[in-house]
Amino acid sequence: MKNFYHLTDSPKTWFEDIANIKRGENKTILESIKDKVFQQYDNYWQSKSNLETLISTSFSDKEREALLHCYDNQTQKLEELKLKIRQTQPIEFSSTCQYCGINYPNTFDHYIPKEIFPELSVLHYNLIPCCSECNSNKGSKWISNNDERRFLQLYFDKLPTDRQYLFTEIKFDDGIPNAKFYIRNEYGVKEDLFNIIESHFKELNLRSRYALKSNEVISEIKGRTLTYIMKDIDAPIENIIESEIFALRNQYGMNYWKASLYEGLLYNEFIETLRLYAIQEMF
Repeated sequence: MKNFYHLTDSPKTWFEDIANIKRGENKTILESIKDKVFQQYDNYWQSKSNLETLISTSFSDKEREALLHCYDNQTQKLEELKLKIRQTQPIEFSSTCQYCGINYPNTFDHYIPKEIFPELSVLHYNLIPCCSECNSNKGSKWISNNDERRFLQLYFDKLPTDRQYLFTEIKFDDGIPNAKFYIRNEYGVKEDLFNIIESHFKELNLRSRYALKSNEVISEIKGRTLTYIMKDIDAPIENIIESEIFALRNQYGMNYWKASLYEGLLYNEFIETLRLYAIQEMF
């Protein structure tokens, strides 16, 4: 999980370009409420560190429909905006949903739901590339009953790059390794940020999703590790896995789930069990 880069283009210019493509009443309405929309854009930017304080602007039903139409009706300008957001992201992780770190980001989430804040429907700061599974799980949720944000805003919530909060414990059931993921604040992540991280993982069901994906990853690591050991019984497996953990974290972030899984496998009897198994097979 890593932070995204937001566009530096004026969001107001994008709104005008999209609104100008509209026809008839929608175009007239969007022109008439443009100043209210732009004020909210300024409010969003000024509140980017505490978006839960943002207050929705009042619009008539027709104004709401016109604003939502900006996003719900696909236009060339909107597609250009989406493409530019995607192309702004570093290539090393742009093909992975950063909400979860599992799937391809085939859609966009409105971080602050457009159903509640229709004026933000095409604000690029509010459009987060993500997978359909995360988008569906998040839905129109974004703040709790206590007015606390429930999800990370990956443009503005600066994730810790050197502090681990995702850990994996490996337990063996009849010799089969099973992974269990935990969120713990062991290294001093700021409390407010950690609370959002914890909620983000809970609301998107990430710990369970990681556990389900772990079986195929463990199987792949097991096969690869046995190959190394069969070739050389003294192969430095631990060093190889440590190098892979470093590479994964460098590419996908300190708390990438696969790196955490590899680390969990490294610091228990998994490697030694495979080494003993290989010795039995060889001799």
